Amino acid sequence: MKKTVRQNISHYTVVFTSDEEGFYHVSVPVLPGCVTFGSSFQEAQEKAQEVIELWLEELAGEKQPLPQETKRPWIGDIAVKVPKLKSYSV
Repeated sequence: MKKTVRQNISHYTVVFTSDEEGFYHVSVPVLPGCVTFGSSFQEAQEKAQEVIELWLEELAGEKQPLPQETKRPWIGDIAVKVPKLKSYSV
């Protein structure tokens, strides 16, 4: 009889930022240092899934607890007044 291994599915918040060259950078707030990037949004998503799974496998292999998000971060923007830069003559 074949043994069935159940896998749990967890969800992790990821933050995508794009740069001037069109690359998408990904970070995982609950896994500090867990970052990747892709040349398209889809590639960045795929790489994010892969790097998170590898990160969790490494933690499990070291018998470390697997982080679980208890609260999702709120992402927004804040309008601020930017001071005018003084010009200096040399």
